[in-house]
Order: sequence, then C-alpha cells, then structure tokens
Amino acid sequence: MSSLDKNDAQLFTNLCKFAWVIGGFEPLIYDFRHEIYNKWGINFESLTHLDSIGLIQYDAVVDFDWMKIPKEVTVYYYGAPMFLEFQKETDNKMGVGHAILTKVGRELAPICGSQPDAEFREYVLKKWKEMGYIKAEKTESN
Repeated sequence: MSSLDKNDAQLFTNLCKFAWVIGGFEPLIYDFRHEIYNKWGINFESLTHLDSIGLIQYDAVVDFDWMKIPKEVTVYYYGAPMFLEFQKETDNKMGVGHAILTKVGRELAPICGSQPDAEFREYVLKKWKEMGYIKAEKTESN
C-alpha cells in the first residue's frame, strides 16, 4: 500500500465501488466503455494501469467466469443480498467481466474505503436479467 501513489489509491477505490461478493470480492467490469464506469475514471487505460501495478488481472477481450455454481446462490453488494437462480442444478457458470483482483488487490479491497453506487447496482441487476441470472425479484425482505 505504501508504494501506491494517491492517484493509484483513488483509482483502486473507485474500481472497488463496482465489486460484488460472488464467491469472492470481485469488480464487475462488463463494458469499460459504459458511462457507469467512465464517470468514476474506470476505462481501458485505467484498467490497464491497475493491471500493470499488480492490483487486478485485466483482459479487454475475454470475460472471466465464476465456475461450478449451484442452481441457487446469494451474492452481495455492500452487504445487500441478491438471490440468483441458474438453469442447471449444478455446474453453472457466470461471467464476471473483464477484471479480477489479484492477491494484493484482494488484500487491499476491504480497507480502501470504497462506497456503493445505487446506479451501478441497478445497472448490474439489469445486466443479470438480460443474462438470465435473475429469474424472480426475490431479496431477503421478500
């Protein structure tokens, strides 16, 4: 952490705003060109930079996947649960976007001070509906 300059630290904090707990704490970068990311300075250049300093692994072309997911799973955005339902009973997979945290990134993420973004949460829920991950609007309060 001491080797990060202020701009790098702020950029990483902004990236963590997009992270959900999905088997682990992972940023969901589905389309780095989308305004939802760009307004926080997350774009091709910043993702490439975070990769070069060892905080994330980034691939602009290929999505990373969460594998071997059961039919029903609960994921979290800043403590708020979302229940997802997949087609098969076992061995489902879920695209989690173009970036994953490295070991160092996973260690820094809980202490970086990121805050949730309601607009991003809605963006992800809409994306998951399109991908077929959300079958019903059920949350912990239903």
